[in-house]
Amino acid sequence: MDKRRKDLKSQYYKIRYHAVRLRVIHLIEECSLPVPIIRAALPTDPCDVTSAEQIRINVKATKGYDPDYHARHVFGHFLADLHAERPDLSDEVADAIALLTLEAGR
Repeated sequence: MDKRRKDLKSQYYKIRYHAVRLRVIHLIEECSLPVPIIRAALPTDPCDVTSAEQIRINVKATKGYDPDYHARHVFGHFLADLHAERPDLSDEVADAIALLTLEAGR
């Protein structure tokens, strides 16, 4: 792959990552949940990695996802992790799910 094409591909992944990252942050803030550290996936991550404390977004592994769907998918994993790892926030997670299902029904 020539340098120009490699640079364009790199820029594409950066733009895609930032689009997904901003949408994830929006979803988290909309539900009044604590925002974890969010960064690009490590080269060794085969897919997205989530926990209550950190989200690593792997746009290279999800080429078929549209950025909005990808963000909602990551957010779903984050909610599950937050509920499992932070029992003190279980009501907030339940409220977030209630809010999202209410919006989906409109």
